[in-house]
Amino acid sequence: MNLTSQIHEYASALYSIALENDKKFVDDVQDVFLAFKNNNEIISILSSLNLSKNERKKIVGKIFNNEINKLIINFMYLLIDNEFFENIILIIKDFFKIFDEEKQILHVKIYTPFALDENQLSKILELIKIKTKKELVYDIIIDPALIGGIKITYNNNVLDFSIKGKINSLKDKLHNINEGGER
Repeated sequence: MNLTSQIHEYASALYSIALENDKKFVDDVQDVFLAFKNNNEIISILSSLNLSKNERKKIVGKIFNNEINKLIINFMYLLIDNEFFENIILIIKDFFKIFDEEKQILHVKIYTPFALDENQLSKILELIKIKTKKELVYDIIIDPALIGGIKITYNNNVLDFSIKGKINSLKDKLHNINEGGER
């Protein structure tokens, strides 16, 4: 079995456990992700063959000190036992990909040159919901370089209704005309 398949198997197993638990379980998985996301050093220590598996498990116990669901701690112990801990970030990312697909959740970024009021935001979100038929989790990013309008990104889609986007599109068309392309 290749690495991607193994990662997916672990993520699927973690998701199966999540189905049998409450929302706090998913929040705890997120907390584990945040704890390790920018800390390659601790992942290296917990993956190191220089420490015994029991020593590594004790470190996990000290880090989370009964702050998260015991099943997640046991899951991390399993990764240590199977010498697979170095993949914990990829496993958790895949877990959330499965979670979002199953729960029909879409992560959206809305770029705007100014703060949106509640009415504007709700209209934008409603249009995206109608188009995608999914629940939305969104981030609003203020980007003055857009000049006006908005840009929306989700999955690999970009909906650019910004003035900057229109200017760039016009610039590309003019460039193609100058090169003898489009007329």
